[in-house]
Amino acid sequence: MKGQATSIYTFRQFVWDPRDEADSAGYRKAGELLLFLNPVSQYGLTSPVGLDQGRFRVIRDTKGRGFAVNGRGNFALFDQVSNKASTRGITLSRQAQTMMAKSGGLASLDSLEETIAALVGKTQ
Repeated sequence: MKGQATSIYTFRQFVWDPRDEADSAGYRKAGELLLFLNPVSQYGLTSPVGLDQGRFRVIRDTKGRGFAVNGRGNFALFDQVSNKASTRGITLSRQAQTMMAKSGGLASLDSLEETIAALVGKTQ
């Protein structure tokens, strides 16, 4: 959503729990993820921002609607985002404001992507 997209993207993620090594830390073929990545280092590597806070599993309901959840259950994910956006003159949609009013749990993927686009100054 921001930056240059490439067909192959290599990143590194620290695995805190050795039990996660057996299941590739939850990464799966054909899995759907939303990653917030740090800038690429001088070595050509990057990693998710805030470790598991910047890595979102996408879950689809029976109607195909997407929801995103990070390794912390989105706990306090949106603290102060509305205030900071307002300070920068960014108006967020009613759906985005509703999503951010929750202190955790699943976040609508559509609302999350819309919010990200607004915050980075891109239109969808």
